[in-house]
Amino acid sequence: MCKDDDVRAPYPASEEYGKEKVVVRTLPASEDGVFKTILTQAGAETTLREFTSDILDFQFSDITVTKNDVSVENTSDKRVVFDIVCTSKIENKQFNIEMQTYSMLGDNSFNHHINLRARSVFYVSKLHADQPARGNDNYHKFMGTFLICVCNYRVFEWKKYDYNKANYSILEHFLYRTKDGKELSDMTNVIFVDLTQAKKIATRPVEEMTKIEKWVVFFGLTGNPLYREKIELIANSKEGIKVALQNLDNISTNEDERIKFRQRRKEADALAIKNNLVQSLMTDIAAFKFKAATAEAKAATAEAEIAAVKAEVAAFKFKAAAAEAKVAAAEAEIAKFAVVNAENEKLKAEIEDFKTKFVENVETKK
Repeated sequence: MCKDDDVRAPYPASEEYGKEKVVVRTLPASEDGVFKTILTQAGAETTLREFTSDILDFQFSDITVTKNDVSVENTSDKRVVFDIVCTSKIENKQFNIEMQTYSMLGDNSFNHHINLRARSVFYVSKLHADQPARGNDNYHKFMGTFLICVCNYRVFEWKKYDYNKANYSILEHFLYRTKDGKELSDMTNVIFVDLTQAKKIATRPVEEMTKIEKWVVFFGLTGNPLYREKIELIANSKEGIKVALQNLDNISTNEDERIKFRQRRKEADALAIKNNLVQSLMTDIAAFKFKAATAEAKAATAEAEIAAVKAEVAAFKFKAAAAEAKVAAAEAEIAKFAVVNAENEKLKAEIEDFKTKFVENVETKK
């Protein structure tokens, strides 16, 4: 999975780019270790300054690499080590530049890589808060802090690439604002750069590319021999990328660096496999929990239905008992009516008997 030849095939550098034609097996600039090297090694100042300036659309005159970790309050705190940290003292700003080659554990397109976005907030906050306190009334004098996260996969799936607004599709810039756009502060910023559009951008002439698009093609496609000529044309149009490509070629021909790259790739592949297995297990567990919850919901529904049926049966029994009571009461009333009727019949008979005797008595007196 991590064979060097599978990823990096040999191809010649053109005479336009180099004085002599040489075979260069270029390492991918998007690999974490290579990315950090070509931006921070000696002689890479132009590359780092131009890259940062182009991303923020502001020309920085001084960019200096500093330590890439932050202090911890106690032994229970997690030590944070960034890829690259640099500052511009003139502009009073600091930058954390991260290359994100693989999705983080638990992240996917369905949750819009929620863990990466949350970590980005943590990183920019951690770096900003690590500045020495200058007094309670001077927080506004802190350096502005920027996290630039270069992603080799799409973080925001809802974004569509638009050639007319290229920078707004391949770059997302977040800061503190209200829902209706009012700015709270520009002291902390999170910027995502999407490399997934590199092949689309590479189909266009170099002179039509924006500054950010050139960086996207460089970082996204230097490991692909099919795009070497295009990248050389881009390098000849932009000094920072030209220096980066020269440094990248030097790294690529250094066997020690290639050994380090292969080792990092093996570790990254192993971690990716582990994360995939964990993610698969988490997905299976989530699916099982969903099925269990569904079964419990169905059981609860069934129990509710049974309870409802029982209630209906009880209500029916109550109504039946009430009806039986009414029938019994009616029968009792009928029985009473029968007694009264019998007494009436008896009274009628007595009246008839009295009449008969009365007539007989009258006849006798005559």
